[in-house]
Amino acid sequence: MNSVPARGSTPRDDGTVGGYLYDGRSSWATLTQAGSGVADAAQQGPRRLAEEAMRALHLWAQHGEPSVYDFGMTVRPDGQWIWCGSPDSDPYVPCDQ
Repeated sequence: MNSVPARGSTPRDDGTVGGYLYDGRSSWATLTQAGSGVADAAQQGPRRLAEEAMRALHLWAQHGEPSVYDFGMTVRPDGQWIWCGSPDSDPYVPCDQ
């Protein structure tokens, strides 16, 4: 899994909130959510960053919307894992080395 730098913004005067994702190579996405709750996305490049963000959002919601403090990382000689809840339980995601 490659990391993706993200930049967010606070609500604007018109009630929208926006964000920007860039993979450091050639893919980017902008995300904007209007006050109505409907989100718009524009993306370019081989990685579909807006779609990755939506999959991550749905996975987060499926697991009860855990806080940032519920996540951790285990590093061992045989690999690295990001986990949620406990290092001994799922879900976990292997990291690129």
